[in-house]
Amino acid sequence: MHYTPETVNDGDYEKDMKLPFKTHFHMNYATFTADLPTQNLTFPIFNPFVEAKVVNRYQPTFLTSSFLSSIWQPPKFC
Repeated sequence: MHYTPETVNDGDYEKDMKLPFKTHFHMNYATFTADLPTQNLTFPIFNPFVEAKVVNRYQPTFLTSSFLSSIWQPPKFC
């Protein structure tokens, strides 16, 4: 048996040990972290929206009485 818990030392022992996962390889990992100083970054805030301005185009000089009297009006029914 190739994957039994007991290791059987028979005639094809070297061939058996070449099988994948036959031996266990333990590796220890060490993790190092660097404690870097904190940095405060400030960014300017750009507002892409432009404020809407109300433009009043009405001026009383455009609607004078002489202008209104020149407009044709249909006769009124009495």
